[in-house]
Amino acid sequence: VYAFNTVGSIFGSLITGFILIPVLGIVLSLQLISAIAFFVVAAIVIKYTSFTKNIYEHLFLVIVFSVLFFAISTRDGEFRPLPEGTTVLFAKEGISAEVKVLKDESGEISLYINEKQQGGTRVEQTERWTGQVPMIIHGKADSVLLIGLGTGVTLNALTEGPVGHVTCVDLIGSLKSAVDYFGSINDNVLRKTDQVTFVEADGINYLKLVPARYDLILCDIVHPDDVGAGDLYSLEFYENCRSRLKEDGLFSQWMLLEQLAPEDLNIIMATFKKVFPGMQIYLGQDRGQSQKLMLAGSKNGNMIRLEEITKNLQQMSFTDEFTGKTDSYSFLSYFVTDGKSLQNLLASVKINSRDHPIIEYQSPKNKWLNAKSIRNLSYLNTLRKPIVNFLPGIDTADSTLFTTYFNARTHLINGRLQENTFEYKAADISYSEAALLDVDTLLTSDLLANNAWNLVRESNFELAITAFKKSLAVNHLNVRASFSLAELLLNQGRKAEAKEFYLYTVHYDPNHADAFRRLGDIYSGRKEFDNAFYAYRMSLEADDNQPVIHYILGQIYFNYKKDYPNAVRRFQKSLELNPSHHYNREAREMLRKIEAMLTKQG
Repeated sequence: VYAFNTVGSIFGSLITGFILIPVLGIVLSLQLISAIAFFVVAAIVIKYTSFTKNIYEHLFLVIVFSVLFFAISTRDGEFRPLPEGTTVLFAKEGISAEVKVLKDESGEISLYINEKQQGGTRVEQTERWTGQVPMIIHGKADSVLLIGLGTGVTLNALTEGPVGHVTCVDLIGSLKSAVDYFGSINDNVLRKTDQVTFVEADGINYLKLVPARYDLILCDIVHPDDVGAGDLYSLEFYENCRSRLKEDGLFSQWMLLEQLAPEDLNIIMATFKKVFPGMQIYLGQDRGQSQKLMLAGSKNGNMIRLEEITKNLQQMSFTDEFTGKTDSYSFLSYFVTDGKSLQNLLASVKINSRDHPIIEYQSPKNKWLNAKSIRNLSYLNTLRKPIVNFLPGIDTADSTLFTTYFNARTHLINGRLQENTFEYKAADISYSEAALLDVDTLLTSDLLANNAWNLVRESNFELAITAFKKSLAVNHLNVRASFSLAELLLNQGRKAEAKEFYLYTVHYDPNHADAFRRLGDIYSGRKEFDNAFYAYRMSLEADDNQPVIHYILGQIYFNYKKDYPNAVRRFQKSLELNPSHHYNREAREMLRKIEAMLTKQG
């Protein structure tokens, strides 16, 4: 029995690793093995139970049930059903991972690796930021190593800076094909063969085996609970990175704060600091609940060189799209603290190593304990230090501006924390205080508007209206805020005020179909049919796929303008776009009525 078990284990491993997975992929291999197991169990049950059917009938039933099980389990090749309206643009399984590129109803394209979203067109700016921040801190780099390809956006951001050559290493070879679907945001970066080299390899082993030295090494976001990813947060990996840096080289590692706990962060920071004592920490920019963090370290420990950072910002034509700023004051407001400031906090924290892989086992546990990005943001907020503490000798004017930006960022972080605990009035005060400092214009405006909807859900309508107006005062181009304010006023029955903000919206966004549609409704209700006609026409110019608007225009053509041919065209278009719409019974009646009128006239 033991001999057969041993032989089975050997051949099972060989067949699975060298035949099933390379040919069928991981998902189909698992489903096939499950079907075989089902077949064996069913056969044993039938053989040793008192069925009266003969052996051929038994065998037939076993085969039927096994085939049905396999067919059902392999439907769409998915472990989980795709959301409605989602299209699979690319899918490939390999030995190390399953890669998919999905397109949703809105046209957004996303990358998934082993069922986890790893980037996409919606988060282009945050992925660019991943490559830009280390470049701005370090400056010109002749040779760069990037561990992790993802959508290629971070890689492309590096090539746009003062960089000689970038080597990108990723264990998942199929990503090389997947990034082609993100050409609109990564500028088809892998085709820049004179500047970029892609290597299909494990980043950890690549650093050990290739003796090259780099000015800049970046480790893109890999969550530590991914299989095998724990080593990317180990002492040995950081030591390898340091050994591959040139004397003035910089190493940076990004991580997502989701599903981590503060104790995980402390272990990672303590391990990083052991290799890079002058470690520095930066928050990533993100408007949602997902927050990024960057650890940066160099051999010489000297990373905050204000003149160099200012020059790099200008040279790279860097603009913080979330704040609309280009200066070092905005950029350095993301700075959290350095290793020296954390000396006492991290002194007794355990080190994560390959011999003691704490993070590999602790991080998945915290994932199920519902550790939140916002919880870590709260913790990091307690660690933040004003950047002026690390810039000796700066003049008073610069010191004042850096302090102002630090305070503004503090108010914004406090607002997010208060939103998370449903303290929406307090959050409004925090965002308002940030707005008064007149920095981070775009982000402050958006956060004020987002929180205004929280106030609406609390039925605090007047405060919400005030918040929307403050949002517009901070950034008058925020048409999302102006349209939201108009919607709120309309729901409150304040149509005259709502009209003014719908007009405000279309003034700054002439292609805002919904705002024009609302204006048409308001004008129709006031019997101002010429204005309504114009507003509905403009709405259709922005979005022609609105069957109701076509129907309404048909009524205006028929009843007000007496233009029957155009009325017919609008009613027919309404039917074409949505034959089952509840307006269409009336549309068909109108068409019959017009046909009878024209027949009678002709």
